[in-house]
Amino acid sequence: MNPNGWAQTLAFSISRAVNDRPREGISRHFHTVVVRRGQTGTWNNDERIYHPDGSIIDVRMPRVDQSYEHFVELAAVKTSRAACATC
Repeated sequence: MNPNGWAQTLAFSISRAVNDRPREGISRHFHTVVVRRGQTGTWNNDERIYHPDGSIIDVRMPRVDQSYEHFVELAAVKTSRAACATC
């Protein structure tokens, strides 16, 4: 009864994999987007992980820019160049 349940399960599995086996160049943060006829669903992989030893890890998506112009400003503040960004 959850139209996006399959996508949420897949996103959770990917999130768990990148957190359990981190690799340089692969972010532990991501957005999931599902596009259906007449509907779009978007969410991130924020979660709280409880370990058996009692430790807790909060996975929280960092602030995401809403426009290219804002991204360029942020890159300049962090002494990076927006021209280096690739998709």
